[in-house]
Amino acid sequence: MAAEDNRRELDPIDKSTVKSLKETIDPSDEYPKKTRLLAGLGLMTTALMWGSTFPAGKYALEFMSPFYLMGFRFLFAFVLMAVIFRKKLFSTKLKDMKGGLIAGVMLSMGYVLQIYGLQFTTASKQSFLAGAYVVAVPFLTWAVFKKNPSIKAYIGAAVCFWGIGMISLNENLSIGLGDSITLLSSMFYAAHIVVTGYFAHREDAGVFTAVQFGVGAVMAMVLGLVFSPAPQVFHLGMLAVLYLAVFGSIVAYYLQTVCQKYLKPSVTSIILSMEAVFGSLLSVVLLGDAFTTKMAIGAAAMLAAIWISEA
Repeated sequence: MAAEDNRRELDPIDKSTVKSLKETIDPSDEYPKKTRLLAGLGLMTTALMWGSTFPAGKYALEFMSPFYLMGFRFLFAFVLMAVIFRKKLFSTKLKDMKGGLIAGVMLSMGYVLQIYGLQFTTASKQSFLAGAYVVAVPFLTWAVFKKNPSIKAYIGAAVCFWGIGMISLNENLSIGLGDSITLLSSMFYAAHIVVTGYFAHREDAGVFTAVQFGVGAVMAMVLGLVFSPAPQVFHLGMLAVLYLAVFGSIVAYYLQTVCQKYLKPSVTSIILSMEAVFGSLLSVVLLGDAFTTKMAIGAAAMLAAIWISEA
């Protein structure tokens, strides 16, 4: 009897908690269509800026190691964000930064693997492979929060992943070292999207973004000191790093945090995966990478995936 009474007492709390959790991580149509459209355009802008980081990162790697590239990028971004949001940042308690800390670890692991893998593959090819997180996000959302995405999300993810395969697989269906590392990094980016989707409603966007940059800077600099020779601070590569810090980090991740709260994680991942298309096109224009028919088909498939998920 005691156990049964306890269950009766816990049931309302459990149901309320589950309902709250569901609304937090999986926004419904409660937001106006115009708001969701603007959020989608904001995330598309984020994807464009992320896409531009592939050729910029490839250029910067000619001057420094992956760890220091990541370290300087996030250090510059953290300092600028700390100045802009200094009042909120320094008045926020550590317990209220939990989301930014977790997101920072996921982002750091994803980025360090991605930039390391970039040494062994082309920028255009990696830009498509990095979009593989679109497949992982629905499954991570289900595994962590027990909220099964719609069938459209799964279909969109499958079409998007097929497009990625058109770009990445060789004739013998093998994948190189750099491509394998990039795919691993995309799993951490998927986790980053899920974490951001949950905490975007609970923490200030400026503080959340600044904290994750701070985590990334610390992790990368420590790894750089242990595994890499000291970098040269004054060279043209720093201009690329500054671009990565301002546009690829501050503007892009702040936009992601602000806009993602109005869209489902599965839809967010589809839109952000457009960085693959933008990254490939910019790599072709700026770095002279080849753009094949298979890549064009893959890009078309990813655009179709966005339409399917939003239809």
